[in-house]
Amino acid sequence: MPSTLHSTTDRLIAVGSTSDKIKVRLAKDLVPLLSQQLYQSPIKAVEELVVNSFDADSKNCWVKVAANQTKSYVSILDDGIGMDLDGLQDLWVIGRSPKRRDEEYKKRVHRTQIGKFGIGKLAASALAHTITYVSRVGDYVRAITVDFRDFDEQEEDFELPVSSAQIGTPDFDSIIQTASEYSVPASDWYSAQDRWTACILTNLKPTAAGMSVGKLRWVLSTAMPITEDFALHLGSENIKSSKDVTPWFTYSTSDFDQDRIERLNAAAGETFTFSDGKLISDTFPSGLSFDAAVFGSTLNAGKSGDLGRSYGFFVRVRNRLVNERDALFGMTPRAFRTWNRFRATINADDLDDQLTAPREGVGDSKKREVVQALAREIFNACRSKHDQLIAEWIAKERKQKELGRNPVSNRLVEVPVADVLQQFGGDGAGADADDGWFYLGVPGGEIGEFVKKLYEPRTGLYSYRIEDLGPNGRLVQYRPDELTFILNESHELVKEYADDYQSRRLLEDFVTAEAMLEVYMREAGIDLSTIGEILQARDTLIRALAKNQSYSLKNIAHELREASGDKDDLEVALVAAMRSFGFIAKHVAGAGRPDGVARFYIRPGEEKKYTLEAKSTLKPAPSLSAIDFAGLTEHMEKELAQGCILIAPGYPGAEETSAAEWRAKFGKISCWTISDLSRVVDAAEDRHISAAQIADIIEGHFSPTDVKAAVEALLSEPNGNREDIERALLDSIEQTSSMLIGAPMDVAFLHGRLLGAQPQLTRDIVREALKNIARKSNGLMRMREDEVVLLSAASEIRRRVTGSSEPDKTNRRTGDFKGPGVSEF
Repeated sequence: MPSTLHSTTDRLIAVGSTSDKIKVRLAKDLVPLLSQQLYQSPIKAVEELVVNSFDADSKNCWVKVAANQTKSYVSILDDGIGMDLDGLQDLWVIGRSPKRRDEEYKKRVHRTQIGKFGIGKLAASALAHTITYVSRVGDYVRAITVDFRDFDEQEEDFELPVSSAQIGTPDFDSIIQTASEYSVPASDWYSAQDRWTACILTNLKPTAAGMSVGKLRWVLSTAMPITEDFALHLGSENIKSSKDVTPWFTYSTSDFDQDRIERLNAAAGETFTFSDGKLISDTFPSGLSFDAAVFGSTLNAGKSGDLGRSYGFFVRVRNRLVNERDALFGMTPRAFRTWNRFRATINADDLDDQLTAPREGVGDSKKREVVQALAREIFNACRSKHDQLIAEWIAKERKQKELGRNPVSNRLVEVPVADVLQQFGGDGAGADADDGWFYLGVPGGEIGEFVKKLYEPRTGLYSYRIEDLGPNGRLVQYRPDELTFILNESHELVKEYADDYQSRRLLEDFVTAEAMLEVYMREAGIDLSTIGEILQARDTLIRALAKNQSYSLKNIAHELREASGDKDDLEVALVAAMRSFGFIAKHVAGAGRPDGVARFYIRPGEEKKYTLEAKSTLKPAPSLSAIDFAGLTEHMEKELAQGCILIAPGYPGAEETSAAEWRAKFGKISCWTISDLSRVVDAAEDRHISAAQIADIIEGHFSPTDVKAAVEALLSEPNGNREDIERALLDSIEQTSSMLIGAPMDVAFLHGRLLGAQPQLTRDIVREALKNIARKSNGLMRMREDEVVLLSAASEIRRRVTGSSEPDKTNRRTGDFKGPGVSEF
């Protein structure tokens, strides 16, 4: 026999008369089948009990979840028609619902009934071991408790005692006082109402511990039939329908034009007509109707456990949601830019005979296919309208005056970022092995307010800066909260293209699009692990392409420094360094041969040839025996070379220094450190270092000490930095050119203006710099012997000349996305 007393509800059945009893018989497998398999979600169990309150024609329903040391329970209270003794007996009729057969019941209620199978109360067993009903009808209040653990393997009829008490008795007051302790209204409410029912779940199961109040709030606000005559409360909070959110645009049955109806007829294989606000056919005589909307922000916040599905299709049968977990209603994924903002409620009461037993789905059938065809047409119409509005929005922004013009709409950047942050949260949710975002960097803590700002119009310009994120770091980190893209100084692509301003601007655009690619793929619903694999493969390819052909001297210098411990890499880097000086160089290697050779043409038909040797080591310096000066001399003689350049991280220590220096001088091996050679490569372009100057060092300086001194002298020659000299000349021209367009300007005059700041400059250096400016101006400035003639405004000359060396501070066209350039390069 079942238990009769339970620690949290014993007072409800220990008072009043217990002469009445009801019989309950359940097959041994029925409770686990219905509760554990059909109602796996504890929140779904609560929803089922709220459905019972709705079916009881209540005007108010209160749900309360309590978890503390003294009490842990879930309760549902309503002011519906209540249950007398017969009602409590009918409550435990399993397999059919008295709501569908009891004519008297039908007369008392005014709503279309949702309950169909009479199994809703068993859903509670997924949440708790014990369920207690307390109900008042007229002058009597009754209570009954069931412990689902009492349904063991033996099938038997249980007789459960019903505690009852009449109004005006102490027992009556005791029962309603106890019931009021489990719900929101005060005890006087229970006394004032002549009909109500409280369902109290106690002895909660572990699954209840994971039940989120936030998600329960969502389920009650979106999946339940909340109408004007049904107020639903979660604790003291009034649960409002999520439809209160203002959509961007709406689309309903009345907007379903004839073209759409004809497409629906063709897809469904039957004829629909529009009548009384519904689509009517032979299969759906009660009609199909819908309300759809597309919102400005995403409704798909899949990361947060406190939210749930608020997007997609909500198919209702007799006001009952039948596809809570199936947003697509069995169809294939849709276009995600619209889909994540899309919500549609389809009313299809004629699917009633197609519902599966737990009323959480619709079986495969012709009727289901018809509703799916309608759903596709609804979505296609909304997607077309959404795409049209976005195109109009972007076109409108592009038509603004120049200073307000914004070709890069926030709907291309910030809005998609806001959408994916709402969906996945700030921690990234596992796009990569470290469970983080690949490129996106977001502020820590609560991101709700930050996401809200992203949906608003952009109020600043994006900036770009370089930071060292490490050799294995990402190409870029996008920080939308700072309006900043951080480029990784150690990434091969940045090293290759950051020096030149023209390529740098393209690099900025590329990393912007690359960072947004991750956002777009997430927005499109691509699996997170797939996104991580794609972006990792792209990064590997980008690095390889940047290294395949290197033009940046800074990158070549970096490769030299990085290759000190790798023989093959150091040999290749040495060849690239020689090419950067103007030599014709190639990698040779092989037994008995040098690592490379370089040629320098003095004049047509006359050349000099040098062997290239590289000694890599993870130590500070290779040993004398590892260098093998005799072998290097032999290589030079076999190649008929005029000299040999050897590079190594360093050369033998103090005890062997004299021997290394002597052997270098004897063999005429020019011994360079990797550091010295990389410094010269770094400065080659700015200081106009040529192959002839490098050849002079190779042929005239051999020991490591002599070579280092020669490098220092080369880098300290008073010719200045070419770009610095050209900038200073452009500044001087711009300051004095307002009345000189078309008139000659003397070289001596410009030289004199620079002498104060750079006294080491000679007139010849200034003349050569002016010739270079004239060449790069593409006709806007000319040199006539020692005179300069400007043929355009100095600002335009600067734009043409400095396009490869400095940020353009006066863009020819402005926009509202990027600043003028990267100030921190």
